[in-house]
Amino acid sequence: MSSKTILLWLVLTAVFTAAACFLPARLPLAFDWITFFVDAHNIPAFYPPWTAWIVRFLTWPLLIGITLSTYTVAVIKRAQSLASAILAFLVLPLWWTLFLGQLEGLALLGVLGLPWLMPLVLLKPQVAGWVIFSSKRAIAVACIMLVVSLVIWGFWPAKMLIYYAEHADVGRWPQDVSLGLWGLPLAALVLWQVPGWDADKLRLAGACVTPALIPYNLLPLMPALARLSWPWALAVALTSWLPLLANWAGPWAWWLSWLSVALIGAGLRMRQNA
Repeated sequence: MSSKTILLWLVLTAVFTAAACFLPARLPLAFDWITFFVDAHNIPAFYPPWTAWIVRFLTWPLLIGITLSTYTVAVIKRAQSLASAILAFLVLPLWWTLFLGQLEGLALLGVLGLPWLMPLVLLKPQVAGWVIFSSKRAIAVACIMLVVSLVIWGFWPAKMLIYYAEHADVGRWPQDVSLGLWGLPLAALVLWQVPGWDADKLRLAGACVTPALIPYNLLPLMPALARLSWPWALAVALTSWLPLLANWAGPWAWWLSWLSVALIGAGLRMRQNA
């Protein structure tokens, strides 16, 4: 990030954090923050071990402030029009992340600060983590960080594997719409059809093959709406809310999340070919 971008981020973080002080963390608001992250008291085993170090420095208002400021900067950096930029703020993944008090905003901050904020990227790598492949330097830093983390915490990925093995009989969350290896053809299509080699393309392709994907995990991809024409961005924003139909239509409706993802991919391709 340039010095101007960093200054903008700091100012926005201060403003949004101050505003969030008037928004108390009370259930059902901030469910994940209260249940897992406040004071790093109950972080699930599927998070990397440095998560506790990071969240101990956070408060509920600061988490909201960082999420909104980072998202705002990411949108500004991509904005093709004021309308598309505004529409980028009307998507379900953003407001679901804020409602739960989840960490996707920190992962997006890591993307903006690559490669030096790599630990933040890997807090929630489902979508954001794929930008590691954006440059050789990012890959090198990620490898060095992995080696250092193994020295500090031992073979910590084993704890993740044990967790998933112990919970295998429970099954996947109903909101989990990941395609896993079945998404390889879609990821290949994205890499082939969307021109360039940037963070948005990599996140879009990665979303197709990540082994776990709840719709709010798509937040790091959503700033890409600002690159689209406003009618296309409006279509993405509207379809992003369709998964909430699961509350009435049943769990299958969570899979409607893929409509907004597909529209982002088509929109990026159309924009590049315009």
